[in-house]
Formats: sequence, structure tokens, C-alpha cells
Amino acid sequence: RKKIKLLYPSNHYEHKNHKLLINLFECYKIENLDIYITATKKEFQKFEAYKNFKRINYFKNNHVFKIYSKFDAIIFPSLTESLGLPILEAKLLKMPIICSNLQYARELLGKKGFFFNPLSPKSLYRCLILYFKLKNKKKLKNKIL
Repeated sequence: RKKIKLLYPSNHYEHKNHKLLINLFECYKIENLDIYITATKKEFQKFEAYKNFKRINYFKNNHVFKIYSKFDAIIFPSLTESLGLPILEAKLLKMPIICSNLQYARELLGKKGFFFNPLSPKSLYRCLILYFKLKNKKKLKNKIL
């Protein structure tokens, strides 16, 4: 089975909620998933204990679409955003978006996307299972803009 590759293109501020992703893998064993985190080598140190995390260097805006196209979906667990630029970028590429069920994301996505409680690893896990099921059945188009 091919591994699913998710990208979290983000800085490492507290509100970006990387902690939820770590908690996810502390609570659940997920074999066929890699989450790529934009990070410096130093920032990535806290993820190295978990085999599901991979590091990707920060990239320039003119490479966004080329980079995004290498991934199955965007994951975005941020607790607050003024805009959520990666969500808009992923929308333009018609990519699945797995994100916090918060006002900023709902305003950008409406009912499209995969939403989870950004304070709950269990909610994120359930959201990922739904994404995996729809991806396997090739029924993602109802969840993509």
C-alpha cells in the first residue's frame, strides 16, 4: 500500500499547533502516513523521535505549486489564522485539505475539506480515517472545491 503524504507548510509558532500532530502519533499507530513539516534542522528535532514525520525545507513562494503537487493533501491544524494562505494555495490546486474546524477555515472552505477539533488527537485521527476511506474509494471530489 502506497504511503499517503501530507504537507504542513507552516512556521513553528505555538498557535500553529504542531503539538497536536505529535500527540496524534503518541496516541495512534498509523502505518501508511507520512507528514512533511516545513522546518529547519533545529526546528525538526522535536519530531525526529517519530517515524511518520519527514522534514522539508522552507520554500519560496514561486515554488509553492510545484512542491504542493508532490503531496496527497495539505494538513493544517493551526489554532488561529488571519487568512490561512496554505489553504488558499491548496484550493487553487484542488487538493484535499485536512484542517481545524475553526472559523478561519470554514470561511475559506465552507463545507469542503476535512475538519477536525484542533485540540483533539482523536478527532484528527477520525478525520484522517475518513480521508483514507474516501481516497481509497476515489470519492474525494465531493470534499474538494
